[in-house]
Amino acid sequence: MERRSDPDPQSLLEHSARVRALARALVLDPNEALDIEQTTWRRVLESGRSTFSAAWIAAVVRNVARSRWREGARRSEREQRVATEHLPGASPAEILEREEQRRRLVEHVLALGEPWRTTLVLHYLEERPLREVADLMDAPFETVRARVKRGLELLRERLRRESGPDWAMALLNGLRLETESAGASLAAGGVLAMGTAAKLAVAAALGVLALVLLLRSRASEPAHPEQLEVESAHSARTVLEDESRSSAALPAERFAAPDVQGVAPSLAPDVTPAATGVQLRVLWERDRSPAAEIWVELRTSGDPAPDLQRRRALTDALGQVRFDAVAPGRVRAKTDRGAQFVGELRPGESLEGELLLRDGFSVRGEVVDEHERAVAGAEIWLETDTLVGDGFAVAHTDSRGRFELSALSPDQSSLIGARAPGRAPSAQHILFGGDARVVDLRLVLRAPGDALSVNVVDTFGAPVAGAVACLGEPSWRGSLSKLDDSRQMPPPALTARADAAGRIEFQGVGFGEQPLCVRAPDLAPWQRTVTIGRETSVRVVLEPAVSLRGEVLDADGAPVAGARVAVGPLGEFMEVATLSARDGSFTLRGLAGGSFRANLRAEGVGSAQAQFYAAPGEQLEWRVQLPRGGVIRGRVVAPGLALDELAVVKTTLRGITFEQVSAKLDAEGRFRFEGCEDVDVELTVERSGGLTPLLRQRAVRPSDEELVLALDPATLPSARLRGRVVDERGEPLLDVEVSPYSPLIPHSPIEEVDPQSGRFDLGPFAPGQWGLVVSARGRPALRIPLRTLAAGELVELGDVVVTAGGTLAVALRGLLDTSGAPVRVELDPLDGQFASNFEGPGPLVRSPQLAPGRYEARASTPNAASTTQTVEIVGGSESVLELELTPAAPWSATLVDANSKALDGWVSWTAVNRERAVLARGFESVRGGLLRSASALPAGEIEIALQMQALGLVGVARLPADLGARAAAVPVTMR
Repeated sequence: MERRSDPDPQSLLEHSARVRALARALVLDPNEALDIEQTTWRRVLESGRSTFSAAWIAAVVRNVARSRWREGARRSEREQRVATEHLPGASPAEILEREEQRRRLVEHVLALGEPWRTTLVLHYLEERPLREVADLMDAPFETVRARVKRGLELLRERLRRESGPDWAMALLNGLRLETESAGASLAAGGVLAMGTAAKLAVAAALGVLALVLLLRSRASEPAHPEQLEVESAHSARTVLEDESRSSAALPAERFAAPDVQGVAPSLAPDVTPAATGVQLRVLWERDRSPAAEIWVELRTSGDPAPDLQRRRALTDALGQVRFDAVAPGRVRAKTDRGAQFVGELRPGESLEGELLLRDGFSVRGEVVDEHERAVAGAEIWLETDTLVGDGFAVAHTDSRGRFELSALSPDQSSLIGARAPGRAPSAQHILFGGDARVVDLRLVLRAPGDALSVNVVDTFGAPVAGAVACLGEPSWRGSLSKLDDSRQMPPPALTARADAAGRIEFQGVGFGEQPLCVRAPDLAPWQRTVTIGRETSVRVVLEPAVSLRGEVLDADGAPVAGARVAVGPLGEFMEVATLSARDGSFTLRGLAGGSFRANLRAEGVGSAQAQFYAAPGEQLEWRVQLPRGGVIRGRVVAPGLALDELAVVKTTLRGITFEQVSAKLDAEGRFRFEGCEDVDVELTVERSGGLTPLLRQRAVRPSDEELVLALDPATLPSARLRGRVVDERGEPLLDVEVSPYSPLIPHSPIEEVDPQSGRFDLGPFAPGQWGLVVSARGRPALRIPLRTLAAGELVELGDVVVTAGGTLAVALRGLLDTSGAPVRVELDPLDGQFASNFEGPGPLVRSPQLAPGRYEARASTPNAASTTQTVEIVGGSESVLELELTPAAPWSATLVDANSKALDGWVSWTAVNRERAVLARGFESVRGGLLRSASALPAGEIEIALQMQALGLVGVARLPADLGARAAAVPVTMR
C-alpha cells in the first residue's frame, strides 16, 4: 500500500488568506463562508498531496461552495413543495379582493401623466426594448431610461397615498406572488398571451412589482456600495446594465451566482462600515425649479476605494436623485454641468443637499465622419474636469447627426467630444461661454476604430467582478504647444466596470498603442500598453494588493484630519489616494508590490514623502509627524481694480504635474498660505473670468517677510483685435468661430463672429504676443501668426480670407501588406499653418480638408514606417503622394541631467537618418526619466535631437543600426 505524504504546513499557510477571501466572496453569510473554508481544508488534507497550487485549491473552494448551494437549493425546493401542498385554496372573497386591487392598479397607470404613462405601457405592456421605445417616442435612450424609473416612482407614490405604509404587502397578497424569481421574470418583460384589458392590468402590476423587488433587494443589500457604473452603452458595454437605472447599490447576488467560477475577494460584504443614504436635489439657480435628467456623480471617503466606487444616476422630474447604501464619511457630489456639493455623512444618519445650476450657455452641434456624412446615434461626451478626465455621456445624435446641450457652466471650461462604435473618437472641443449664449459646434469622427475585450481574473483564475479598467491617456496630457488647433484636446480615456464574469468590452477606440490600466479594491493594480487593431482581447491577472496603514500628526503630536495620502501619478487613474480620518488614521488599499513612493499633503500643515518596498499582499505601516510648515503671506496692490475680483494662486511643480491652491484677498488686499514646503513655488494674481494672469512671481519660498505684489497698470488687459472673416469673393462666411491664442494661456476661448457682416471684436487682452485661429464650416482652419500687442493697442486685421481646402491621398507601397492595416499619416506644415494628422486603413489613406500649402508627410503602421516627403496641397483638388514602407519599431530613451538625475517633463524631438533627412518629429512626456515614443522608426543609423524647453535642456540620442537593439532604452544626458 502506497504511503500518503504529509502536507507541508508552510504551503497551507501561504494559501489560507486566499481561501478565506474566496469563500467570503462566493457566499454572503459569514457562517456559511466559514463552513466552506473548513470543508475545503478537510478535502485538501484528505487528498494525499504534499504541495498545492493556487489554481487547484481555488477549484476545491468553488466545488465545495457549489455542492453546498445545490444541497441548499434541493432542501428549499422540498420545503416549499411540502408547504404548497398544504396551502388552502383561495376563497371567493379573496379572489374578489385581488381582482379589485388589479382594477385599481390599471386606474393608477392610466392616471399617470405623460410621458410616463406612454413609456410604461410601451415598455411593459407592448414588450418593447427601451431602445425601441426611445425610437418610437423620438427621445434619447438615457431620457427613456429616466422616464421608466420616474414613472415607477410616481406609481409608487400614488399607491402609497391610497394604501398607506402597507401598500407593498397588500400588493404582494393581492397579486399572489409566489417567489422572487417568478416576479423577476415578469418584471424582465415576459408576458403571457392575454386580452387587452388583462395586459393593462399586468402592465400596472409589473410597475409595482419592480418597486416591490427593489425594496426587497434594498432590505437584503450588503454593506458595500455600488462601484463604478457603466457610463456608455457604446463605449464600454457590460451585462450588468440595469434598465431602470436605479441609483441604489446593486445587491451582491448580481455578482455572486452559484454557476460563476468565483468572484473577487474585494467584494466581500464586510469591508465598509454601516451604510446609509444620500438624497440630493438639482435646481435651477434662476427660479429654484427642478433640473431633470441631469447626471449626478457621488463619491464618499468611507468607501475602501472612493475613486473606484463612485456612483452615477440621473435626476428625476423633480430634480431628485437618491443614493442608498452609502458608507459614512465625507461625501462629494457633482453634476455633469460642474455644480458640486460637499457634506459629511454620519453613521446611521441620512444626508440631504442641493446643487444649483446656472443657465450658462447652450451648444447646438452635429457629428459627421471624414466624408461629411452625418453620424446617427453617436454619443456626446461632456467633461468639466480636465485633470481627472472623467466625462459624462449626456446626449446622442439624431438621424441627422444633430444634438443639443444646455446649461453649460459659464465659470469654467467645458470639453465636448463624440464617440461611435467602429470609429475612432473625435477630438474634444474646449468651450468657454457666458450667460444666454449659443455656440454652434461640429464634431468630426475622422478615422475608423476598433474594439477591445478585457478579461480580468485573480491569481486563482477566478473572475474579478467589479474591476475597473481605463483605456487611453488622460485628455489633459494632450499637447497644445504647436497651437495647430488650440480649441481642441485629445479624446478622454474610457473607463468601464467588469461584469460578473470579469469581462469588459470597449467600443469606439482609435487604432494604435493605448495604455490599459485595471484596478479593483484590495487587489494590486495592473497596467501595460495594448495595440488597438492588432490585439482584440487581453487577459489581466490581478495579484494580491499591498496596504499602507498609518496616522498623521502635526508638529505638536495632535491628529491631522483630511490629510491626503497618495501613491501614483497625481490625478490619474493609477493614483491610489485617501484622506486621513478625524483621529489622523488612514489606510491605502490596492497598492502594487515592489518599490513605490507615498506622498502626504495636509493643507495648512505640511507635507511628507517616503519610499517603500513590499511583497504582494504585505501590510505596511507609516506613522508621520509633520514638521511645522512655512508661511507665504503678502499684499496685492491693484490700483483701479476691485480686490474682491482678484485671487492669488500658489502653484507647486511636481515633475510634469502640479498642485494649485488659491487664496482670496481681504479688504486690504492681503493673502496667506500656511503649511508650505520649503521649495520654490510660483504666485500669480488672477482676475475672475480673465484669460491670463495679471502678475507672476516665480521662485517664492516660505518667509517671515510680507510680499508686495504690485500690479503695473501698463500690463493690465487693454489690447484688442478686430477684423472680418470672408471667403475668396469677399463675402461673409456662415458658422465661423475665432479663437485668440497666446503663449501666456494653455488653451483658447471660442468667440463669436457676427453672421451678417462676418465682423469680430476681441479683447481686452494683456500686452504680449497674440494670434488668431479662424474656423469656418466646410473649410480648413486658418491660423494668423502671433504678433506683439502693446498696452491699449487696437489692431485692425481687415478681411481675413478663409479659402477652400484640398485633400491628400497617400498610397502605400513596399514589401509589407497594408491591406486593412491601421495607418497613421503625420503632417508637418512648412507654411506656418496646421499639422492635421489623420488615420485610416491601408493601402490608400485619404485626408480630411487641409489648408493649402506645403507639408512634410510621413506614414507609419505599428511595425513599419516611411521616410518623410514634401507635398503641395492645392485648394479644391486632391494631391496624391506615394510612400514606401519599410520595417520599423518603437524606440525609447532614458533622460537624465548632468548630475545623472532622472528628468520629468515634456520633450520635443526630431529624428534624422545619415543623410540628415527628417524621419519623424514628436512631442511627448517623460516620466521618471523614461521616454517611450509611440512613433516607429525604420532600421538604420538614426540621430534624435531632443529638447526640454521648460528646463532649457537639449540632448542627442543615437539609435544603433540593429533594429532589435531598440528594445533597450538609449541613455541620453540632457545639458
